[in-house]
Amino acid sequence: MEKFTEIQEPRTRPSYSSSPKFIPGNFTQSNIGSLQDDGSFSAEINISLVINSEYQTTLDAIFCVSPCLDQSIWISSGIHEMLQKVKPEGTNLKVMSEFNIDVCGMAVTPSNQLLLCVFGETRLQHISSSGELTDSVYDVSPLLPNAIHVISDNKLIVAAGNGKLKRSAVIVMNKKGDKETVYEHDEHNQPLFNNARYITTTCNGNIHVVDEISDDWCGKVMVLGQEGHIINQYTGHPTINKSKPFKPVNIVTTPCDNVVATDLDTDILHILNDNGHLISYFNTKDIGIEFPISLAINTTGQLYIGCSRAAGTKTKDAKLYVINIEGF
Repeated sequence: MEKFTEIQEPRTRPSYSSSPKFIPGNFTQSNIGSLQDDGSFSAEINISLVINSEYQTTLDAIFCVSPCLDQSIWISSGIHEMLQKVKPEGTNLKVMSEFNIDVCGMAVTPSNQLLLCVFGETRLQHISSSGELTDSVYDVSPLLPNAIHVISDNKLIVAAGNGKLKRSAVIVMNKKGDKETVYEHDEHNQPLFNNARYITTTCNGNIHVVDEISDDWCGKVMVLGQEGHIINQYTGHPTINKSKPFKPVNIVTTPCDNVVATDLDTDILHILNDNGHLISYFNTKDIGIEFPISLAINTTGQLYIGCSRAAGTKTKDAKLYVINIEGF
């Protein structure tokens, strides 16, 4: 009796992101199982997206958006080779500076420095205070960087790949540019990614990676634990993606520690928990936003959505939205 009273019963969490399901354990006197998230979609979650501001730009599309600490915003048209630093003035955006470069990904550090993945460059670039584009200490050679996610002023994560070498990896780097951890192969020495494109992290240390699996943007969201093992792979929802496959083209973490992914052909925002399970979704057409591509969160918790234009059009009027969000 004294021995058995010392055995701790498994703790039940006070709340779950979806209805928990019973996971059988070893049927003993001390443990018959536990309650865990089953990752199923819950329609009971109430989310809200309200447009705070709407801006029309002079870009073909906004493939990247990075808000700065001084309320200015970096926006990039990607393959259309235009990078702009803009600042809201009333209902307009004042262009403060611009560069004719093809930016694959970018991020602003806590010290307000802009880091860039420039097409064809193995080393991350940054723009100096004098406005010059220069090399940074971060080099992922022989791979080419696709995206940057800043964890702190001392550490960042880079998604990189090389099609000719058939390699793709997610690399954690310190302030000196040293590669601290490289996630490229699983425990069976098989490639983890086909083409790692976008990254975000959650408070539990999980790394969420958009992995592009075909040339037409079809992909999945892979969730890696701190040791690099795969926790989950989200490939879309059977209802949302019944007629159009899941094409995640950007990803961001909200202040509530949920992850939002844009879906290229559906105008749907897929909202996942920190383990990569769908908890809700939102159709941006419901609030008048079409062709959402890029995502970012500013210091006050507002969501930025950068958009593209309709297929076949040649207009240069991509829109940028600032959204107040609640519930996720």
